[in-house]
Amino acid sequence: MTKRKDANPFPGFPIVMNEGDYFRWAVNVDDLDGDGTTEIIAVVSNTSSTPRSRILILKHDGTPFPDWPSPGLDRGVNSSDQTPAVADLNGDGAKELVTIEVYTWVGRTDVTLHAFGLDGAELAGFPKQLTLPPVGFDADEVFPSRHGVPSIADLDGDGYPEIAWSYSNRIYLFDHEGNVLPGWPFITPDYNGKIMLFENAAASGDVDGDGDLDICAKPWSPRRNNALGGKSHFDFLENLSTSD
Repeated sequence: MTKRKDANPFPGFPIVMNEGDYFRWAVNVDDLDGDGTTEIIAVVSNTSSTPRSRILILKHDGTPFPDWPSPGLDRGVNSSDQTPAVADLNGDGAKELVTIEVYTWVGRTDVTLHAFGLDGAELAGFPKQLTLPPVGFDADEVFPSRHGVPSIADLDGDGYPEIAWSYSNRIYLFDHEGNVLPGWPFITPDYNGKIMLFENAAASGDVDGDGDLDICAKPWSPRRNNALGGKSHFDFLENLSTSD
């Protein structure tokens, strides 16, 4: 449902979906085709469908985005937020939709980084696969956690954006081709003898006013038994790549 500030629906809304369809996460909005109006991007889930989720794009008037095939996502029902982020990854003037799927197995955790063009096809070199340790609480395992959407910005000023993504107790930084950059992931240190886990999207901004973008991320929502004794906390990662 989209409404004006006077609470009346926009023309063309509400949209009637297929039986069993539902929206689990927030939508994203962006002018994907450069026509001066914004499109609505959302992930639609359905426990009876295969694949279980698909990426939906609507024009500002509620009509389907032309020639968009609604590519499917397999981990969209009970997994973390898969709402696509939007960016021009390769600098060709066209925008891509970037999202991440996480598959947990007994012996490993598989991460798939997608970058869809506006025709629904993956950008050259995508999807990218990343294999992490299994989920658990023992040494050399990643800790159970949900994740937020990717955060995309040109952090090093080379004209191509980087992709920041938080999962478990670590933050990954990918280049525009989906490769993990040297020195990453950042892994949170233990605090009060406990692990701090990220369950929200990372964000970027010039926090310290030095002219370059830094990464900020907030671990767990305040809980009585978390590492901070129920207090809020966030991590600030200083960007040293373009600093004087």
